[in-house]
Amino acid sequence: MSREFLPGQIIAYPYLWAWQQERGLGDLSRCWIVVDEYNYDIAERSWYIEPGGQALGRFSKAFVMKIATALAEARTSGRRVNRLE
Repeated sequence: MSREFLPGQIIAYPYLWAWQQERGLGDLSRCWIVVDEYNYDIAERSWYIEPGGQALGRFSKAFVMKIATALAEARTSGRRVNRLE
């Protein structure tokens, strides 16, 4: 990873927390997305995707596109974590 995150470390992203409050998500734990490597996995054989799992919500297309751009950068950099082994 490009930055080490220590257990229990708090990283402030107040704009994200404000967004959660506006949408009534204040009761959920504060979360963030770190995209500096990617998992290589096959969905049909994945242990990380729960079939029939309940969705908690949806992200906007604009937000998903930002994540996709960051993922593309991680993919071209070769920071792949193989989940097939």
